[in-house]
Amino acid sequence: MALTKLEARGLIQELMEDAGAKLWSATLLDRLATLTLDSLWGELLELGPRLTSQLDTIATLQAPGYIRTQLTTDTPAGDLTQRFRRVQSVVRDSQTYTEADPRRIVVQGNELIANDGRSYVYFIQGKQLWLFPLDTAEDVEIRYSYLPAKFSSLADGTAVEWPEGFEDAYTWEVAGRAMLRGGRENAEALLSVAARSMGQLRSLIKPNTVIMPYQHMTAQAWGGE
Repeated sequence: MALTKLEARGLIQELMEDAGAKLWSATLLDRLATLTLDSLWGELLELGPRLTSQLDTIATLQAPGYIRTQLTTDTPAGDLTQRFRRVQSVVRDSQTYTEADPRRIVVQGNELIANDGRSYVYFIQGKQLWLFPLDTAEDVEIRYSYLPAKFSSLADGTAVEWPEGFEDAYTWEVAGRAMLRGGRENAEALLSVAARSMGQLRSLIKPNTVIMPYQHMTAQAWGGE
């Protein structure tokens, strides 16, 4: 069972021997937890790009035909419901889009200056995801990996999104980082436990398949006569 924010914060404070929040206020500790979790999630999503996955349907694109990859609750508001990390798939009108060559497309001031003329491709520039051909009216289904909601933005009773069974990786890491302030003792021991847990989690997530390179030449051609 995933830890709630309140449970996670309480565990972190106990590890720090700061249950009374004398060294770190709850607000500042929550901010540190946010930074730590974002950093750890970034590492995990490099190993397992589909560890998180969200499907959003965008009914109306921004003119002349792009999606804003910020959250709908951001200011200015974006079009996505989760914190965007990387595209997994883009589909419009039953057509799957592929990523365009960024060297062949130029967008300036929300205006298309040049592209290579190919259709059914997407192009990412900053926090904008452009789709070609340009169209604002056709629904778009975008599936993407995301960073989970910020720890600091969660309600105390909300579960913290994290691979189940490895909560010590982030709770001990946050506690260890917090204890580095002022050079308090045992910080390195806590960070060591967190590192071991993260190592086990990396091994679990890391793909165990072997990708064989495709050769267009025969074995005889490579090995000679």
